[in-house]
Amino acid sequence: MPRVDAVRRRGRSLLVDFDDGSALRCDRDFLPGRRLAVGQEIEAAILARVVREAARHDAERTALRWLAVRPRSRTELRGRLRATGIAGDVVEEALGRLAEQGYLDDQAFAEAWVDRRQRSRPRSQRMLRSELRQQGVAADLAEAVTSDIDDEAAALDIAVGQRGRFDRDEWEAYRQRTGGLLLRRGFADGLSQRALRSAWAPPSPVGRG
Repeated sequence: MPRVDAVRRRGRSLLVDFDDGSALRCDRDFLPGRRLAVGQEIEAAILARVVREAARHDAERTALRWLAVRPRSRTELRGRLRATGIAGDVVEEALGRLAEQGYLDDQAFAEAWVDRRQRSRPRSQRMLRSELRQQGVAADLAEAVTSDIDDEAAALDIAVGQRGRFDRDEWEAYRQRTGGLLLRRGFADGLSQRALRSAWAPPSPVGRG
């Protein structure tokens, strides 16, 4: 049976070396790892299970750290965890546990994504749905969380926001630049042109009673 040769702590990591040349690297909070001591023998099958549990623990902890920054989709987390070298089946197990515990929620991710986009750089329903699909959000969920977006109102808000950057005699420059911006944000050309004309029109005079 493998015998523990050394137990070392390095930052947040716990490194356990065995006399057969194998090693276990885990987070210092991983309880089974902390219980290992120099000279202790452990059956190979048990050691293999501990190694797998350590990898899952590391995957969960890493995912939670990323989720603390902002909500993320299961697809994004899967890709990022796999990129760190964690085995695919371990990643799926970790993601399943996080979902069961309520930490992983694609609807919360999708709603946060839409809210963040609409507050910083508004775009069309179509573009938002495309972005969500690229993030791994199911088509029906992407449609549901964007269903309340009013493309006409969003395009007009953008057009009005850009209007103050141009003088009254710069209609053509305004139309080209702001129109290009609206198209890049996913708004249809006809809708964009209506928003541009509405934003450019001088305000109606206030009547006097």
